[in-house]
Amino acid sequence: MTDVSLLEGNKKTTTSEIKESNLAKNIINHNQSNRNDIAKSIIFGSTSGFITSVLLQPLDRLKTLSQQNIIKDKKCVKQYSLFQSCQKIYYDNGITGFWRGLNPTLLRVVPGVSIHFGLYQTTKLYIYNPQRGYEHFAIGFFCRSFAAIILHPTTVIKTRLESSVYGNQSTVNVGKAIIREYGIRGLWFGLIPTLLRDAPFSGLYLMFYRQQLTFVECNDYDITPIIRLSCGMSAGVLACFITQPFDVLKTTAQLYPKDYSSVVKTVQKLYKNLGTGVFFKGFILRASRRTLTAALNWTFFDELIKRTSSS
Repeated sequence: MTDVSLLEGNKKTTTSEIKESNLAKNIINHNQSNRNDIAKSIIFGSTSGFITSVLLQPLDRLKTLSQQNIIKDKKCVKQYSLFQSCQKIYYDNGITGFWRGLNPTLLRVVPGVSIHFGLYQTTKLYIYNPQRGYEHFAIGFFCRSFAAIILHPTTVIKTRLESSVYGNQSTVNVGKAIIREYGIRGLWFGLIPTLLRDAPFSGLYLMFYRQQLTFVECNDYDITPIIRLSCGMSAGVLACFITQPFDVLKTTAQLYPKDYSSVVKTVQKLYKNLGTGVFFKGFILRASRRTLTAALNWTFFDELIKRTSSS
C-alpha cells in the first residue's frame, strides 16, 4: 500500500510539474509573440512611412507653398494658383524641386510612424485593447502626441525647406540658422498648433477607421485591402477637415515666428486680415496627401500584421 501511495504521489507531482512547465512555456511564448508583434509594428511602420513619404512629398511641398501666402507686415505676398506653383517650382529647381524638404520629412515620418505603430501595438497588447470609438481616439491621440513632441524640430525644418521664404538651403544649414536666430527653442516653434493638428487627427482617424471596419465585419463582409483603403480614405478626409485650421496655424507660426508669436494672436490676426476662408487654405492638397498617407500606412500595417500572424 505504501509503495502504491508513493507511486500515485509521484504521478501527481509529475503531472503538476508538467502543468507548471507548460504554463511557463506558454507565458514565455506569449511574451515572445508580443515582442515580435511590436518589432513587426516598428518595421512595418518604418517601411510604409518611407514609401508614402517619397511618393507624396510633392503634395506636401505644394500645400506649404499655398499656405505661405499669408499677410506679413500688412502686405500680402503674391498669390499663386496650383498650376502657377507647379510652374514656379519646376522653373526654379526642375523636377527635383517637388521633392524639396524630403530629407527632414523622412527624418520626421519614418521614426514617427514607427513610434506611433510601436506604441499602438504595445498599448494594445500590454495595457488595453480598444473596442469603442472613444478608446481608439484616446490611443491614437496619445501615440501621436508622444511622437510629435519628440520629432517636432524636423517639422520646423521641413516647413522652412518646403517654403520659398528662406531661399535654397540644406537641412543642416536651416537647422543652424534657426538655432542661431532663436536658440534651441526655435526648433519647437509651432508645437502647440502642431499638437492640436496631429494628435486629434490621429485620434479621429483611428476612431473613424476602426468603426468603419467594425461595421463591415458586423455585416459579414470580408475585409479586403481595398475595403481597408476605402475606409482609410473616408476617415482621413473627415479627420483632415476637422483639423485643417490648426495646420494653417502651424505653418504660419513656423514661417513667421516674429509676427505670429502665439496661437490666440495668430487666429485673431489671420481672421481679421483674411477672414474665415484662410483657415482652410491648402485643404485639398493636405487632405490628398494626409489621407493617402494614413490610408496606405494603416492598410499596409494591418494587412502585414494579419498575414504574418496567420502564417
